[in-house]
Amino acid sequence: MPRNLCLLPGYVASTQIQAHVRLPYKATPAYWNSNDGATPPELSKVLHTIAATA
Repeated sequence: MPRNLCLLPGYVASTQIQAHVRLPYKATPAYWNSNDGATPPELSKVLHTIAATA
């Protein structure tokens, strides 16, 4: 591990980093976290596979 590595708590980093940036592609229904309420079929398939193996 590098000796000059410093991990900061989330509340400190959040004053410098904005994780949720509004980008045009995020407003489309195809975006995995869109607000239209529909889960993309690809994501749904992966989630069902994970649930079946749990």
